[in-house]
Amino acid sequence: PMQTNTADNPIVDAFTVSSVIDFPQCFGAKTERLLSSDRSDGKMIVMTDDKTLYFWDGMDGDAETHPRSGSMTRITWREPPDFVFLSRFALCYVDSDGNLWLGKFYSAPVMLAENVIYAEAFLNFGFMLTVEGTLRAWNRDSEMTEIMQDVRAAKSFGAEVFVIKNDDSLWKLVGFDAEGFPSSPNVEWIMDGVRETSGHLILLNDGTVWDLDATHAQTVIHGEVVHINSNGSAHAAVCADGSLYLWGTVFTPGNRQESVVLEAPVLLCDSVSDAVPCYSGTLILKNTGETLVCELDDGKLTISPTVSSACQ
Repeated sequence: PMQTNTADNPIVDAFTVSSVIDFPQCFGAKTERLLSSDRSDGKMIVMTDDKTLYFWDGMDGDAETHPRSGSMTRITWREPPDFVFLSRFALCYVDSDGNLWLGKFYSAPVMLAENVIYAEAFLNFGFMLTVEGTLRAWNRDSEMTEIMQDVRAAKSFGAEVFVIKNDDSLWKLVGFDAEGFPSSPNVEWIMDGVRETSGHLILLNDGTVWDLDATHAQTVIHGEVVHINSNGSAHAAVCADGSLYLWGTVFTPGNRQESVVLEAPVLLCDSVSDAVPCYSGTLILKNTGETLVCELDDGKLTISPTVSSACQ
């Protein structure tokens, strides 16, 4: 849950949360990047070129809260962050000096560590990756624990954390849940030659995309895949030529009972730099900075601007 900050709320010293705001003018043409939101209740999240975060409801939304409704929550910063991760009850960010800050909603942010390049924070635990390639985790009321070294990337999905080491090998850490991160999680090697992961999708160095749930490679994507994103049900792949493919289960905005299953990747559009599947649609970032949304409407995929890209 979110609330609008008041003058006596200590969070305002670092960032200010404002709920139920209108889309800013020129919003559709000022997006800097999208934030993967499979771990934040499916909310669609964007960061504009002034480092402001905007996000709106996903899975629990209805016809009045999906992107085209024009109502969202905004987070503005006293000092723009280099990195942000937003989950349901917590927000962590890395400032320009590499300091990691944790801000649970309704509480002031506290600094957890230095020399951090990536982190994920949840209600009772979190993990971080340092500049030196050390993966550390913390639980509520406990000290930081070193989990693994020689790491270049780490992402969670459900009760698992997928780790890519400096030699491009992929490892799965199992054993944490809503209560915390184990000091000695089970470690399982998955495969070598990995560039990137998202959910159970794996992007190999040769541009091949693997789905651990399907245990096979996607062979019908025509082009070299350079980026993947998944929320566990829907999957997106961006190719080097800017083409965007989508597959998996796509739900109608605000209605988890209506969906379409795309058995094979479908070409959606071109000139794309990023895409993030969320529960109420797929956010698409064009090379021009314009933000689009692909939604399921009357059983058909439709693509439209999140808001007009021209100033009103």
